Amino acid sequence: LIIHITDGAANCGLNVLDALEYCQKNRIELITIGCGCNLQTRQFLLERYPRGTVYLMDDIRNLPEGLENLFRDRLLKR
Repeated sequence: LIIHITDGAANCGLNVLDALEYCQKNRIELITIGCGCNLQTRQFLLERYPRGTVYLMDDIRNLPEGLENLFRDRLLKR
């Protein structure tokens, strides 16, 4: 499981689509958390990432609670 936390700004590293393809090929579960993203970035994340793998929050200060909810949801699904 990889948890990708992003503000949506391209900094450096792998292209998003390359990273998605790598995870899919290697059966790595990828969850993306968008923190403080603008509307355009939110739409991009929701369109590019598989349904149910993107969580959006308005502020990074909500991250601890968001991670707790995410882990609880994932554990209960198993």
